[in-house]
Amino acid sequence: MRHSLLIALFLLIGPMALLFGCGDDDPPVKPPPVIPTGMEVLNGDLYKAVMGSAEVDPALEFGVYDDDGDSLPNQWVHFRRLVGDGTFVADSVRSDTIGRATAEYVFDGSMGHAEIQAFLRDVDTVSVTMRANTLIPGTVGQAQYVLFNDRYAGVKDYNGEPASVDVDPTSWILYANYEAALGLVVVIEDVNHDEQAVDTADVLSVIVNTIYAGKTADSIGIGSTMADLRAAYGAPDTILYDPAPPAARYIRYNDLGLTIYADLTADTTIFEIHMTGIISAPKISGKIAAPVSTGVEPADHHVYMPYRR
Repeated sequence: MRHSLLIALFLLIGPMALLFGCGDDDPPVKPPPVIPTGMEVLNGDLYKAVMGSAEVDPALEFGVYDDDGDSLPNQWVHFRRLVGDGTFVADSVRSDTIGRATAEYVFDGSMGHAEIQAFLRDVDTVSVTMRANTLIPGTVGQAQYVLFNDRYAGVKDYNGEPASVDVDPTSWILYANYEAALGLVVVIEDVNHDEQAVDTADVLSVIVNTIYAGKTADSIGIGSTMADLRAAYGAPDTILYDPAPPAARYIRYNDLGLTIYADLTADTTIFEIHMTGIISAPKISGKIAAPVSTGVEPADHHVYMPYRR
């Protein structure tokens, strides 16, 4: 009898034990997949770079987020160039532990500007603008961070407010003066003929001198010599003696839009460079109209004289 009861008890309890014991072997419940829903630029829209280098200020950083605004690590962020020149060190990276993806970009081409885009595939895109500090002669060139097709607002985006905006006594042009701090003067149109700078004014020319250290791809800049110029660009179209203080050699390369002032030493050392030549238009109200960019400058270059040093 006792033996029969034990068998019955086993038959009752055994299946229950198996039932409850099986739960330990169930696969773990997987968390729902992390889905990024957006990204943003972390350090603003404008970036300054160094030609031929991956040095960028500030860093090219992009944040990745989910629907709750939480940062997402380990997400692929892709990069592409929309405008300009240069190369990404890597065209895609994963976001780090705080959801930040950092791009590395090298200005290794012939242009010193670029617009780049970061994107999450099928989710979101953001764009930023970059410029390298360089000298690129030519009608579509660049001096410092300034492109020759910029407007005054763009000049201030990269350089801030000038120390002064100086009036030309003979032409409807103005000089945005960054000379003391940057060795830079940007010539802009006096749009309203009221001797006041407006953000929509076109850049007509750029002057570099004094402390400006940028160079062309041929290593021409302040401190270069006449021998350096000839090696890079051949014989100038014009060489004149300019007696205005300080007396200098006036050197002109028409096709490059370069007007260069050099000292009278044996080496003929450059102390000022004007990029993109101008010609004068008919007189208006006692002044000459705003010059028109042409790549050719006449011998009477008096409009630049306030910045001869």
